[in-house]
Amino acid sequence: MPKFAVYGVSYISYLAEMALQRVPQLAPEKARQICYPDWVCRDNSLQKAIGWKPKVPVSKGIPATIRWYQQEGLI
Repeated sequence: MPKFAVYGVSYISYLAEMALQRVPQLAPEKARQICYPDWVCRDNSLQKAIGWKPKVPVSKGIPATIRWYQQEGLI
């Protein structure tokens, strides 16, 4: 997810949660932590070394995870 999207969502979420008098789930401070370069990982080296490949690509895994969180009432 692009940084601008993470930051945008964090500010919108923060303002909405504060307006509803709830604890923000994604505050701008957390967005900065999420976007920190050391949190980024790639599996290229692992794929080359042992031939490992993920069963579910990120492009499908993230939407599936969001749907699950919604179904469970977590977001």
